[in-house]
Amino acid sequence: MNTFIQMPKNRKVATGQKKMVFQKFLAREDGFSLMELIVTLVIIGSISAIAYGVVLLNARMFGTLSGEISTRWELRKTLNIMREDFLELNPANILSISNGNEIYFKKINGDKVRYSYLNQTLSRRKNSEAWEVLLTNVTTPPFAYFDSNMNPINNKNEIVYIKASLAVNKNGNVRSAEDLFFLRNLTIKQPKIGNDSDDDKDHDHKDDDDDDDNNHQHHHRHRHGED
Repeated sequence: MNTFIQMPKNRKVATGQKKMVFQKFLAREDGFSLMELIVTLVIIGSISAIAYGVVLLNARMFGTLSGEISTRWELRKTLNIMREDFLELNPANILSISNGNEIYFKKINGDKVRYSYLNQTLSRRKNSEAWEVLLTNVTTPPFAYFDSNMNPINNKNEIVYIKASLAVNKNGNVRSAEDLFFLRNLTIKQPKIGNDSDDDKDHDHKDDDDDDDNNHQHHHRHRHGED
């Protein structure tokens, strides 16, 4: 007659017994099953894919942000250079313009400056120095010219305002900046060279004549009083 002993359902296994079971599992000679290896590899692959995606996303965001900051800095730098040049530009000293692609002028200090837009590149040259590249990947001609009523013109003799519109395409992202420059009628006061001018001499001579006349009249009145 077989006798079955029913174990209690809520029987607690001692900590030492748990350790023994775990050690036996690790020490088994048959190793891991194929299913266990597949599950392990799937978990490791999933974690690696998630980690790679996060790293790649962060790298793209950093690259985009860095490129945008660099582009905006280049735009501001170019506008600052233009501002310094156009503030010293007399409209009468504009030598030539070319459909918004080029402007050539002489500053009040005598420097000759040329801006040129060619093959999506905006460059600047002062006097006979080498060309300086200001911007690349520029999408449109940068310059537009206006008269005193803000009407678009192409006659260099009527230019009062110059508008610089800069649009740069970096990796499909277009960043733009613009500014409007007012050309003042700047003049340079010429210093006097040598002695007084002929006009000053004539003026001084006239003053001397007036003094002689006054002295003569005073002397005549004095003699008349004595008589």
